[in-house]
Amino acid sequence: MFYRVGGPADAPALVLIHGFPTASWDWHLLWPKLAERFRLLAFDLIGYGL
Repeated sequence: MFYRVGGPADAPALVLIHGFPTASWDWHLLWPKLAERFRLLAFDLIGYGL
């Protein structure tokens, strides 16, 4: 399973779940701004993405 983690380790966690039929790449434009305030986890659901 592919996943991506980012943001400060001590920040509140935010799990990013993509829609159907897409992948974790959906979050690439928002990632830099969200990573300023949150610990991010985005993953590809089984059968999608990498």
